[in-house]
Amino acid sequence: MKILAIDPGSRESGYVVWDVKEQRPEKFGHIPNEALVLICRNYQKDWPVAIEQIRGYGIVAGDDTFDTCEASGRFREAHEAHFGKVYLVPRKDIKRHLCGNTTTNDKYVRMALVDRFGEPGTKKAPGKLYGISGHLWAALAVAVTCMDTIRIEER
Repeated sequence: MKILAIDPGSRESGYVVWDVKEQRPEKFGHIPNEALVLICRNYQKDWPVAIEQIRGYGIVAGDDTFDTCEASGRFREAHEAHFGKVYLVPRKDIKRHLCGNTTTNDKYVRMALVDRFGEPGTKKAPGKLYGISGHLWAALAVAVTCMDTIRIEER
């Protein structure tokens, strides 16, 4: 079983394909949204797609936020079109699950993931999370939260 986890962006998005059995990322990267829509459309239908869900929480939103919302909807529709399961995971749920509160920041989400899976390591001594950086940490957090809270079983 693998989870395609997405940290959506307005033009390109970060993604992680998380191997539930091996407890490690299989593939990851940043790609244009158009390419990720195609991946979602062709992703194995009995494997879930998890998308970080955007919530307003009373903040002012600009064009990039609305473009990101549109991209999230396109990813969801692409996978659900062939009866695939999609989970929307709000950022506050990720923070609560990994850090125990909703007021923490990305630094502590990353630290919680490193505490659980180990340091990314180096090219000469790579860890499970080697290569994860920047926005990929958010996609990884989506995958792990989805796996833990939805209780996705290894198959």
